[in-house]
Amino acid sequence: MKTIEYLKSYGGREKYFQRVKELRTHDCVVRACAHATGLEYFQVMQRLFEIGLEMKMMPNNERVFEAFLIENGFSPRQSPLKRNGNKRYKVKEFPVDESKVYVIHTSRHLTCIDQGLHKDSWNCGGKAAQSYYVK
Repeated sequence: MKTIEYLKSYGGREKYFQRVKELRTHDCVVRACAHATGLEYFQVMQRLFEIGLEMKMMPNNERVFEAFLIENGFSPRQSPLKRNGNKRYKVKEFPVDESKVYVIHTSRHLTCIDQGLHKDSWNCGGKAAQSYYVK
């Protein structure tokens, strides 16, 4: 099985915050959505806040980011993929079509695989994929 290559990326956060590498900002939803859509980090953050306000929820709530992803052409896949019958795929083992973009929900984290590259500010490749979105 092919291991997906990891590429360290802040999703555009570095354009808006000077000390980007030192901050633990808990912005994985914004980063993953920015990577997946190709939209500017700040534009994604604004839209997530708008949707969150409409829904009366925080912008990193699953219902909010799901609405954002669907709005941007992604399809939810709530049933996690399995390997060997009963184990979930790890992010680094996720079976991908390199022509598609995936947003993967792990336990308390959201990450992106785009063009066969795992893009995130830290390597969560060892985490199990709980569900995912694809475009």
